[in-house]
Amino acid sequence: ETGVGTGGGVGRGGLGSGLGDRDLAGGGPVGSLWGVGKGQVARSIVYVMDRSGSMGDTFDLLQRELMRALGSLQEEQFFNVIWFNEGPANMLSPRLLGASLENKRQAFEAIKVIVPAGQTDPIDAINKGLDLKPDVLFLLSDGDFGEDNERIKRMIRRKNAGRAATINTILFVYDSMGNGAKVLREIAEENGGVFKHVTEEDLRR
Repeated sequence: ETGVGTGGGVGRGGLGSGLGDRDLAGGGPVGSLWGVGKGQVARSIVYVMDRSGSMGDTFDLLQRELMRALGSLQEEQFFNVIWFNEGPANMLSPRLLGASLENKRQAFEAIKVIVPAGQTDPIDAINKGLDLKPDVLFLLSDGDFGEDNERIKRMIRRKNAGRAATINTILFVYDSMGNGAKVLREIAEENGGVFKHVTEEDLRR
């Protein structure tokens, strides 16, 4: 008699995935950005990315890291990329895409031609991202959202009640307004995700 017992104790979400009890059969490692999301497991991932004019100096490094993240996804996973500046969000696809080699290739071509311009307004992009009901959503911006900070947090609380999506947030290099870290950290904490300030030093590594 060994006395080992039958309980594995890991749970369906995978050890340390931060995704609770959700059934993620068919999921795989999240395509992490600068280590954010590492260890999380998901079937579907949406990347909501800032393409405002202030991103210009380092935008090519964001494009490269995003393509690396998408490239790491497994065929049975699903993804989408949504860009925001001012006005309507720019979605890679109106629905989640299977992470096939062909879909990744088309995504890379679309990512390469995005040019940063305009002001920062993520509301439409976050809305559309949560409408896709992903397991994990990444939100990346280079600052806070001015007078929309509270409105955005309220909208996320309403649309992601029950924390159906884990939201990871990244403050990208700058924080000219000063509140970006605070706002993005709060969004991540309220939605079971991870916050990171990716600095110029991180980009040089």
